[in-house]
Amino acid sequence: MSVVLNVLLAVVAVYFGLRKLLALTHDAREPPMVETGIPFFTPIFGMVRWRNRYYNRLRDQHRIPIYTLRFPFQKIYVINSAPLINSVQRAYKTLTFQAVSDQFAKLICDTSSTATQLSRQELENWSQGGKDVAHSPSHVIFQGLKPGKGLDDIYKTMVEALGKSVDGLDIGEEGEGKRARLLEWVREGLTGAIGEGVYGEGNPYRSREMREALWKYEGGLGALSIGILPGLLAREAVQARKYASDIFEEYFSSGSCQGGGSMTKTRYTYYSEHGYPIRDIAKLELGNGIAIFSNTIPTTFWIIFHVFSSPELLSSLRSELESHATTSQDCDGSPIYTIDVENIKRSSPLLLSTFRETLRHHASGIGVRKVMAPHYLSSPSSSSSSSSSTSSTYLLQKDAIIIMPASVQHSDPKIWGPDESTFTPTRFIPKQFDPDTTKSNPISPATTSPTEFSPLATPVSALRAFGGGTTLCPGRHFATTAILSLVAMLILQYDIIPISGKWVEPSSEKAALTAAVRGPDEDIPVEVRRRQRMEGRWVWRVTGGKGEGLGIVEEDI
Repeated sequence: MSVVLNVLLAVVAVYFGLRKLLALTHDAREPPMVETGIPFFTPIFGMVRWRNRYYNRLRDQHRIPIYTLRFPFQKIYVINSAPLINSVQRAYKTLTFQAVSDQFAKLICDTSSTATQLSRQELENWSQGGKDVAHSPSHVIFQGLKPGKGLDDIYKTMVEALGKSVDGLDIGEEGEGKRARLLEWVREGLTGAIGEGVYGEGNPYRSREMREALWKYEGGLGALSIGILPGLLAREAVQARKYASDIFEEYFSSGSCQGGGSMTKTRYTYYSEHGYPIRDIAKLELGNGIAIFSNTIPTTFWIIFHVFSSPELLSSLRSELESHATTSQDCDGSPIYTIDVENIKRSSPLLLSTFRETLRHHASGIGVRKVMAPHYLSSPSSSSSSSSSTSSTYLLQKDAIIIMPASVQHSDPKIWGPDESTFTPTRFIPKQFDPDTTKSNPISPATTSPTEFSPLATPVSALRAFGGGTTLCPGRHFATTAILSLVAMLILQYDIIPISGKWVEPSSEKAALTAAVRGPDEDIPVEVRRRQRMEGRWVWRVTGGKGEGLGIVEEDI
């Protein structure tokens, strides 16, 4: 009995000792602590149990603009308030993403000590460079994705490859369809086509083995990011990383990268001029593949699901997209349909709204910053949806981590209304429309001028699928073009029917906490049939965006 009593007393002593430590290491000026039932461990249990829903539950439970989660050896500030998020974005050097990005790259890419030292020096130089040096090293690396000729060239190669992939579906005569698993088919088609645009003739992802290595690597990112015994806990991912890094090292060593797109050449030039070993450049390029593919693929899956599972939406989108097609005749008299992708992106308000709503519904990315020095974060007097109406100032301690979950903004009924949990494809369409057009096409109200689509009438500022501020995703225009192009091709050329006979939305409970867009827990077997009405040859063109970007998020408008 004395042994049991001693153990109980020890447990009680440890518990109250941890509570005392919790209080002693928290300043009253910091955001209030939550989830302290078992000091330092309740947040871990919550993340394991609730995964991507954890932060939404805490928002609904506490209804405060910002709070503190205490982990062993780490403070995390979680922000619910949109005004506070804007304040974080303005203090981009004190509250920096670059430090987090460098640390994450070290863990998942296994870069050398030379590369680690170089990135640390770059961060120091940038942080001390004055207010005029706005772009962090990571943004300089992605200058090749800025709207302009370089990006247009990537578009042309990518769209051509997508067109061939869609046209090449092995569909039989007399209405026979091709059976496929939707997510798997989207993954294969997009990886190959995007790889052509990004990497050119030497595209490493033409190899099935390389594509499989990428997905094995992605599957182990969670274990790799922990940084503990990766060879044991993420053995398959480590092996895939080595295989793919070898391929990329050969790609760069042979000079094949000079035939790649502007992004690849810009990244290689930056790294080589700054002294990075070629092995590290190869490893970092594999990590870049996660940024390129891992969110684009599930987003495309979900928009295809929502479009083809709604006959009304599918019909309206077909009408909208068919209006962009010009028809001519082939030498044998068969029809040729030509569509400029720029017209699809700029004059298809329903398609763009459906795309945005897909992101709102499924994107759960988490904006992350590291506090480089003690900082007072102020909340404007105008409250956010989740905060009180009073102005507040919070102390953020050095070395703490800030996280800003997109799902908190995307699911707040005070922002989106009582139907926030409903997929509403017209949510981001401007308020101005022609009533007569609406009667004939009820799901697709027309804008005053189809070439002057403006999303300013919608709460687009709360859409945070691409981040914001100086960490706004530099590849958003590229990813949007890839997704909209493939979806438009499928809408116009094919019918997609679930093998089960009924579309059922799969859950996404198993998605990792690090997933920016939650993928489905299960794939959907489908049958793809060519549309009888629109049979003929399809030509997809990219005339160029005249150096202008598409207005996807608030910063683009």
